[in-house]
Amino acid sequence: MSSSFDAVRRVIQAYPVIDNHAHNLLREEHADVHPFESVTSEASGQALKGVHSQLSHVRAAKQLQQLYQSRSGDWDSILDARKAARRNNPQKLLSAVFARTHCILIDDGLDQTHVHPYHWHSRLTHAPSKRIVRIESVAEAIVNARPSLYEEDARDPAGVSQLFAAFQGSFKYRMKQYIEDPEVVAFKSVICYRSQSSLDVAARQPDIGRVAEAFVSHVFSLGKRDSGKKSRFASKILNEWLLHETLALIRDYRPAKVHRKPVQLHTGLGDTDIRLLQSNPAYLQPLIEMYPMVPFVLLHSAYPYTREAGYLATVYSNVFLDLGEIFPQISRGGQLAVLRQSLELTPVHKLLYSSDGHYFAETYYLAEVQFREALEVVVGELMQTGELEADQAKNLVQSILFENSNQLYRLGLSLAAGLTAAAPRASLDSIDTASAAIVPITTNAVNLAAVDYVHVQWTDYLGQICARTLPSAAFSRLVADGKSIGISHGNLGTLQNDSNSPICHPVGQIYVKPQTSTLKPAVSATDPSTGIKITSATCMSTFVSSTSAPLPSCPRVVLSNIVGQLQTEFNISPLIGFEVEVIFLRPDSSSPLSYAPYTNTTSHSWSSFNPPQHAALPLLHAITTHLAAMSLPIEQFHAESAPGQFEFILPPLPPLAAADALLQARQACQHLAHQHGLRATFHPTPLPGTSTAAHAHVSLGARCSPTAEQNFWGGVLHRLRALCAFTLPSDASYARVKDSAWTGGRHVAWGTQNREVPLRRVPAEAQQVARWEVRCVDGLANVYLALAGVLGAGLVGLREGKGLRGARDCTADPAKLTEGQQEELGIREMLPGGGAEARAALRERVEGGDALVEVLGRRLVEDYIVLRDAEGKMLGEMGREESHRFLVERY
Repeated sequence: MSSSFDAVRRVIQAYPVIDNHAHNLLREEHADVHPFESVTSEASGQALKGVHSQLSHVRAAKQLQQLYQSRSGDWDSILDARKAARRNNPQKLLSAVFARTHCILIDDGLDQTHVHPYHWHSRLTHAPSKRIVRIESVAEAIVNARPSLYEEDARDPAGVSQLFAAFQGSFKYRMKQYIEDPEVVAFKSVICYRSQSSLDVAARQPDIGRVAEAFVSHVFSLGKRDSGKKSRFASKILNEWLLHETLALIRDYRPAKVHRKPVQLHTGLGDTDIRLLQSNPAYLQPLIEMYPMVPFVLLHSAYPYTREAGYLATVYSNVFLDLGEIFPQISRGGQLAVLRQSLELTPVHKLLYSSDGHYFAETYYLAEVQFREALEVVVGELMQTGELEADQAKNLVQSILFENSNQLYRLGLSLAAGLTAAAPRASLDSIDTASAAIVPITTNAVNLAAVDYVHVQWTDYLGQICARTLPSAAFSRLVADGKSIGISHGNLGTLQNDSNSPICHPVGQIYVKPQTSTLKPAVSATDPSTGIKITSATCMSTFVSSTSAPLPSCPRVVLSNIVGQLQTEFNISPLIGFEVEVIFLRPDSSSPLSYAPYTNTTSHSWSSFNPPQHAALPLLHAITTHLAAMSLPIEQFHAESAPGQFEFILPPLPPLAAADALLQARQACQHLAHQHGLRATFHPTPLPGTSTAAHAHVSLGARCSPTAEQNFWGGVLHRLRALCAFTLPSDASYARVKDSAWTGGRHVAWGTQNREVPLRRVPAEAQQVARWEVRCVDGLANVYLALAGVLGAGLVGLREGKGLRGARDCTADPAKLTEGQQEELGIREMLPGGGAEARAALRERVEGGDALVEVLGRRLVEDYIVLRDAEGKMLGEMGREESHRFLVERY
C-alpha cells in the first residue's frame, strides 16, 4: 500500500479546497476587537481564560509556532511572533494561509461593522469569493433601517400592525433579489441561536396572525431599549416564519428547475446562545420532509450529533453534511472520531469541507491544516483495511475538498493543471518575499500584478468577440468591488459594421460582469519603437442587470441554465471537446479575395508533414505553447486537407468552459498569426476548394443510460434543421455543406463512425464513454448559442422520451442510397440550403410553440432571427467578393 498511499497523500496535502462556509476577516483597524484566543474555542469572557489547558489550543499553538517560525512555544512568544509577521509583511502571512484555498463562500452576517466585505476576500484566492446571505440578518436590517418607526410617538398598535405588512413585503422582495443574485450561492439560518426551542421547528407555516403579534411585541420591546440598540429577532414563531418564508420562496422560484440555492443551518456546537440538546439536527427531519426540493446543509459537523446528521444526509437526497468548525475547536482524537462517524453512513458526495474561518486568517489556516491531517489518517486506515483502492481514495479526497461544493453551489469552477499540485506551505519562510508583496488575483496561471491590461470580453449574437480593456489595477478594483461594466442594450442589435438592425434600441443598459474563472493570459504585444513587451490577459463575461441578476438575453447565461437543467433533472453533466480548424492565409494583392494559402498548394494534404508544414512549426509551436499557458494543453495537431489548414484538438471540458476555451484559443491563433504576418480565419470557405468547421464532440457521461442517450439525440435530430440557424448561421456556411465530401453531408441523419452525416456517433472504447460529433457547426456561429441549441434540443428530447423517432444507424453515404433505403433508415429531411431557410425552420418552431424555443427563451430566439435576417440583407447588398472579404477579416 505504501507507494499507492504516497500518491493519495500528495493529493490530500495539495488538492485545492472550496471552503463552503466561512466568515469575513477583521479590518486592520479593528484587529483587536476580539481576543485571539477565540481561534480555538467558542468560550467567551471568564470561560475563555481556561482555553490554554484545552488540548485543541495546545495543538494549535504548536502549529502557529511553526507558521510564524517563533523560537518559543509559549503563548506570549507566539503572539509576539504574530505581531511581527503582521507588521513586517501582512500579505506574506495571507499568502501562507490561503495558498491552497481556491474559493471561499462567506456568510457575512456574523459581523458587519468591523470586517472586510465579502468580495474583498477574492484577492486571497484563485476564484472570486461568493456570498452566503444570513436570513435573520436580512430581516433585522429592514427593521434597523427605519429607527424612527420605534420612537414613542409612532408606536400605536394599529400603526405597527400595518408596519408588519410592509415588513413582510420588504423581506420577500429582498429575498427574491438574493435568490436571483449570482453572487449569492446559498442562504443560512441561525435559528438555533434565536429561540429556546432551537432546531425544533414546526413543520408547517406559522399562523400569520400570531407572527404579526410577535412582530408587534418585538417592535414595542425595541422602544424600551436604549437609543441605538439594534433589532435582534428572538421570538420562536417570528424566526420560524422567516425560515419557512425563505424555504417557500426558494421552492417556488420559477426558474428553479435550473438550480435551487441551498440553505445552511447551524447545528450542534456553538456559543452559550444555543441550547445544546435542542441543536440536534434530528429535530429538522419534519422540516426537511416538508421542502424536499430545497437543499439543506447541516453545518459544523453537527458535533456532537454527527451520526444523526449523517443519517439525515443518507436518507434524504436534499441533505448534505458540512465538516467544519471542529477544526480546530476540538482535539485531534475528537476530530478523527467525527470524520470516521461522518463516513460510517453518509455518501461521500454529501460531505463538504469548510473552515468556519472568521475574524482571524489563522482560523482558516488551522482548520485546513488539521482537516488534511485527519483526512490523511482516516483515508490511510480505509486503504490499509482494503475498504478503499487508491483511485477511490483520491476520488473521496477530491470530492470532499472541492468537487462536492463546486457541484452543490453550482460554482462552475475548474482547476488548471498547475493548481492541482500546489505544494503545502507550513511556514512563512516557505513564501517568497518578493512575490508576497501583494496578494493579487491569480486564476488559471494569470497573476494580475504581472500584466498590463485585462481584456474583458463577450460575444454578440453574431458570434463576434467584443472587448473592453482595463489596466490590471482597474480590473482588480472592479472585481474586488463586485462591479460590472455598463454598455448600451442597443449593442445587442447592431451588425458587424455597426449599422443598426430592427432590434437595436438606444434606450436601456446592460452590465458586463467578468467571470474571473475564465481569466487566461493573452498574446503579448511588443512596441516596435521601444521593444517593450505589453502583457495582457483575457477574461470572458456574462450579461447582468443593475442588481447583478443574470440576463436571459445573455448567450452565456442561456447555455449555463440549460446545463444546470440537464444536471438537475437527468443527472447528466456533458463534456464538450472542440476541434479548432483554422486556415492561415498570407496577404496577396493579386488575388481578387486579397489572400492566398499560406503553404504550398501542391504538397499540403490531410496529415501531411512535408517541408511547407515543417516550415510552419514556429507558428504552430507558438500557438501550442500559448494554449498550454492558458491551461488548454492540446491533445494533438495536424495538417488538414485544405492548403494552409491545420487542426488543433482541445481537451474535453464542461460546456461553458469549452465555449470560453474555444473563443480564447481562436483569438490566440489569430493574434499569433498576425505577428507572423498572416491571417488566421475560421470562415467556412475562405478560398475556393477550402472548408473549415468547428466540430463539437459531446459526451453525456458514464451515468447516461442508452435510453437517455437515444432520447437526447432524438431531440437534436428532430430539430436539426432549426438548429442550423445557430450552428450554420450564414449563407456562407452552406458553401461547405456538400454530399460525399466528408463535410457531414446534406441529409438529416446519424451514423456510427460515419463522416457523411451531421451527427456521428463514436462508440465507447476502453475506459471511455460514447460521444457524438456534431459536424454541422462552423466558425461563423455564436458558440454559446450553438451549444445551447444542441444541448437544449437534447434536454427537450429527454423530457419527451421518444427515442430516435425511427432514425436508424446509417452506415453508408446517405447521398448514395435510394429513396427506399433512406426511408428505411428514417432519413426524410435535408439540411437547409442557406441561412434564410435555416431561420425559416427556426421561425416555424417559434410559431408552433416548440419546447426548444421556451428553453432558449422566446425573446432571445425572435431577436436572433431578426438580427440574422438583417445581417443577410447587409451581406447581400455587398458584392460577392466584398462580402467574402468582410467575413474572412472578422471571423
